[in-house]
Amino acid sequence: MLTKLSAAFAAICMLSAAALAQESAKPTDPQIAHIAYTAGEIDIKAAKQALAKSRNKEVRAFALPKRRLGASGCAITKPRRITGTG
Repeated sequence: MLTKLSAAFAAICMLSAAALAQESAKPTDPQIAHIAYTAGEIDIKAAKQALAKSRNKEVRAFALPKRRLGASGCAITKPRRITGTG
């Protein structure tokens, strides 16, 4: 009885793992836009922090263009009118 129960539990675990693996398909266009927007926002915040704290010329030269982009650099979602994340 315990062997059958263990086998049934193992089969259920394997089937559910297969179902979960199928659900993680390619991201949709709105999801990609959201990922790009979020990454841009993180870059801008990091650039502002680097400019505020660093006096290194190379760091400042790298961060300055990113800070200049500001919110306009993350406008990937605006022209396409993409809504939602899923």
